[in-house]
Amino acid sequence: MSINLSIRFQHPGAIAHQVSYARIDNTSNPVFTNVQPNPTTSPATIATNIPNGQYQINSIPIYADGRKCDPITIFTDPCPGLISISAVISAGAIVVSYLAPSDAPKVKINVAYPNGGSFSKLYVNDGNDIAIPIPPGITSGDFIVTGQSVCDESSGFYSPPSSQVTVSYNPDNLTIVSSGVGIVMNSLTGLSGFTLPQNIAPGDEVTGLHGSSFGTITFTFTGTPGLQLNATLQIGNQVVQCKNIPNTNGGTVSFNAIAIAATDIIRISINTGSCPT
Repeated sequence: MSINLSIRFQHPGAIAHQVSYARIDNTSNPVFTNVQPNPTTSPATIATNIPNGQYQINSIPIYADGRKCDPITIFTDPCPGLISISAVISAGAIVVSYLAPSDAPKVKINVAYPNGGSFSKLYVNDGNDIAIPIPPGITSGDFIVTGQSVCDESSGFYSPPSSQVTVSYNPDNLTIVSSGVGIVMNSLTGLSGFTLPQNIAPGDEVTGLHGSSFGTITFTFTGTPGLQLNATLQIGNQVVQCKNIPNTNGGTVSFNAIAIAATDIIRISINTGSCPT
């Protein structure tokens, strides 16, 4: 979209005005255009078919004897910013809620990722929440979200960014599950930052968060297996250790000492059968 710029002069003693203008909404270093010849009548159209945006206009009244008055500076209207913005993380996505001026056809949502990457996209201003999937490979950290009103997409006429919204992403990275009939896991030690919230009976599954650690991961159980059971420690998609569970009335199972990173996805399972030999 293009626009015309016009100006009205309110200095009766001046015979002309020295006028310059520059677009200021999309740059930190505006370049001014001098209007030639100097306008002598009011109102005066000083530019036609220029890109839509916010402009600064400088005018210096000039007397008949060549004297100049102090410059007068005026601004055209900016693109109005978002009225409000908020964000949460839900089901693996950043869900952005916003309120934009009704006459802004679109909004622009910007996200700074905790790994240094970023995301920006334009959306129709329909007032609906916007869900932005969290990229693969980002397992935790803070996302910084801002938004802008889009007054004219074709000319890049956007509002300044909104205030920042920080959303922390700390998904569950530990799963404990059991299909071991006859026993109940009743304690687990060796994983930093995690305490077993409940006993794990056959068919149960518990998720939670762990930190980084190095050492032996140990769990105790009550009950008697009655048949061979095993416990596996899985990091990501790979089972890294398997331990046979003793066929006793209650007991303890310990995995070998291992380094665990806070970003590792851990799964501890109690299973039917023996460990592979």
